[in-house]
Amino acid sequence: MKILFYCPSFYPKTGGLENVASYLAKGLAHLGLEIRLITTTPLINNIPELDVNYSIIRSNKKSVLFKNYLWCDIFFHHNVSLNGIWPYLFWPLKKWVVLHHLTYYNHQKITFIEQVKRQLSRFAFNISCSSFVNSTLPKSGKVIFNAFDENVFFNKWGVRVPYSIAFLGRLVSDKGCDLLINSFGEICKQFPEKYLTLNIIGEGPDLDFLKEKVSENNLYQQVTFKGKLTGKSLNDELNLNQIMAIPSIWEEPFGIVCLEAIASSCIPVYSRGGGLVEAAGLIGKGFISGNQNSLTITLIEVIQEYEKFLHKLNLLKTEHLKKFNQAQILDEFRKTLQSLI
Repeated sequence: MKILFYCPSFYPKTGGLENVASYLAKGLAHLGLEIRLITTTPLINNIPELDVNYSIIRSNKKSVLFKNYLWCDIFFHHNVSLNGIWPYLFWPLKKWVVLHHLTYYNHQKITFIEQVKRQLSRFAFNISCSSFVNSTLPKSGKVIFNAFDENVFFNKWGVRVPYSIAFLGRLVSDKGCDLLINSFGEICKQFPEKYLTLNIIGEGPDLDFLKEKVSENNLYQQVTFKGKLTGKSLNDELNLNQIMAIPSIWEEPFGIVCLEAIASSCIPVYSRGGGLVEAAGLIGKGFISGNQNSLTITLIEVIQEYEKFLHKLNLLKTEHLKKFNQAQILDEFRKTLQSLI
């Protein structure tokens, strides 16, 4: 079976979509499927190409896209792309599959472009990364959850810093890190006898703004900006923290970060919106999205009853994470794609 992944955003860019595209292409190729991935993301600054078991084609030429489209059995989009859909519209004899990593609306508003993408999805075989995303599509499809890397994220059973909270994500307004800093400041005022720490992992355009907020709240001794961490370094950092705060303002399509927290035995305190609820299951505790008071109250509860929440995590963790095992997820994709031919 020949599958053409159309993924405009790809390595060396980093993010959830890029990571999923990478492990899917590599994993499906390992299972015997012939994979080509076409992307418009160039390699810059002498960054080496990935050494992988599938073909990566970097081009924005329509002739290159159409040539590879004619080659494939399945035209596989990571989200609906208006720039990439034209070969199917011109020659609709291939099976068009879309893996939806997001909802096609922004803060409850649907733009004209998003409406076009929603309507086009009616012609595709739809796969969604969560039941939440699936419920937002005009034509529902199959749900196959995102997977986490169990070889990277695990509990090292070391000593964790008491009253420690981690944030992991891109530093942009939708991720709610400013809300977390405000809540953290309130908790520090209420419990001066406890030396709480907040470790912010990630990078993004809001970095300077967030540093100013830390300074305004006089928290610079208790808040540390760790920058971007990946792989072993990231797991090592998570294993030093007791709690993972996921205060997203927008409705996250899923939330691999929640799985990574659970795998490394951080208690997730998460925004109760979108797909994060599915990622967390019965582990940790949710709060009202965008509500600082709700976040503060929930963090205080988890801090004060940490041992209770940790016991529940340890009780449920293994069974919960089985649903998001990479090998199982890849096999489900393989079976689904083979059933379409």
